[in-house]
Amino acid sequence: MSLRSTASYRGTVADHARNREFVYESKVERGFIYISLASSLVEDYLDQPPPVEYSD
Repeated sequence: MSLRSTASYRGTVADHARNREFVYESKVERGFIYISLASSLVEDYLDQPPPVEYSD
């Protein structure tokens, strides 16, 4: 069984209200972006959240 995907599903969603473009790499991510943009409960969507710092 191969662990690599045999197909790729990438694209962009344009948000004209915020003048932004969101990049997705799966159908699930695309659906989440559409739902997030349509919902008044979601204030903003970060497609690349800032890195988390780790201190030991």
